[in-house]
Amino acid sequence: MPWRYVKDNKYVSYIDDITQRNSRDMQQLSGDLASLLYHELAHANDFFPRSIHGELTGPTLYDDYVRRNNDKALISDMLTSQYPLNSQELFDLADVLFRGKSATETQKGYTPADITGFFSADRASDSYAYSTPREDAAMLFEEAMMSYRYGILRDVGVTDSPENPNKYNIIVDWGQRGRIGEAALENRSALVINQMMPELDGNALVSSLPAPIAMEAGKSWADNLVLINPQQAGVQSYQRTPAVSAQMEPPLQLSGNRH
Repeated sequence: MPWRYVKDNKYVSYIDDITQRNSRDMQQLSGDLASLLYHELAHANDFFPRSIHGELTGPTLYDDYVRRNNDKALISDMLTSQYPLNSQELFDLADVLFRGKSATETQKGYTPADITGFFSADRASDSYAYSTPREDAAMLFEEAMMSYRYGILRDVGVTDSPENPNKYNIIVDWGQRGRIGEAALENRSALVINQMMPELDGNALVSSLPAPIAMEAGKSWADNLVLINPQQAGVQSYQRTPAVSAQMEPPLQLSGNRH
């Protein structure tokens, strides 16, 4: 399951040849840096949101964490309790993908269409959400804030897995741009935002996010970079422009590979 961040049908990640020792300005850094910080700071606020700072008793933060964790009082615990994910198949696959468990013969036999059925009918923003409730909450917050603050949308898809996969040879079975705008995810995203940053009004924020755009099945991941919003069809035609000489498109990224 590959992913990427895009804006105006272009990659926002900045990749440069490490041997060139080039500098990057904030505009070139912002896409990758913001998404990473939103994700990791979501973890911090999951453990210790500002609303409970006055209740911390110590003697160390670890002691407070253990108490909160044992009491299932974290924001991600609330998310799981109120709006749980439902695909046991994907929970089991997360053990294989992210914890090194050996795949069963049934799992080895899954097709892209099987995974599409498991994932698209559930309400996670990414398959990494099935690794732990903590990652589930962090992925929701990250994608929502990237869309809301930057207008940067996250692509997620289900593809085949050929030898030596790259963005040109993997074929999309299903995919969405901006899945965080899916109606089935709204209550989950709003809960996380309201608990972490209540001043933003999570319900209003997620309602303002654009509806997802479907990818075209049967095309490669690379050929699904340029997507036309159905609401804009016939109004605006996007053309992919070549990257500037100092910038290269990022390599294929798969779910969970950055965290």
